Amino acid sequence: MAYVKTHNSYTSGAAQSSVTANEIEITFQGNALGRAQTASSQIQYGTQGVYEIGSIFAAEHVYTKYEGRLTLERVMIKNQSLADLHIAPLGSDVLKTGTIDVVIKNRDDNNHIIAAYLGCTAENYHMEVRANTMVSETINMVYLKASLAK
Repeated sequence: MAYVKTHNSYTSGAAQSSVTANEIEITFQGNALGRAQTASSQIQYGTQGVYEIGSIFAAEHVYTKYEGRLTLERVMIKNQSLADLHIAPLGSDVLKTGTIDVVIKNRDDNNHIIAAYLGCTAENYHMEVRANTMVSETINMVYLKASLAK
């Protein structure tokens, strides 16, 4: 049951206001990324304090640069690995790899875009094979810009 307004008012899950991962779709270049387990993003603004003689306190803080990073983890799908999809280059093909756009949207809210990561470039790729577990793959990317719209 989902909580609605008061401590004793409950309704079906369709009225919930919290976003859960089972409502999310991750796409790259408009194609759904299957078996995704984790999507994690971080933005650094290069924030620096401006200091002056006579005070230990900053007079202000300024933004000096924008750096965005996106990590995607997923269970590998046969014939559809991140390498097969040309998202994760495995060798010299990295020199021919362009940028991709990754969009995270809420399917249950009219495909509302939660975040669009534009101009993503692979930074590194990790594949893990262990006995008695599913093969997983992780790609770390840097992106040029994040937005609420594609």
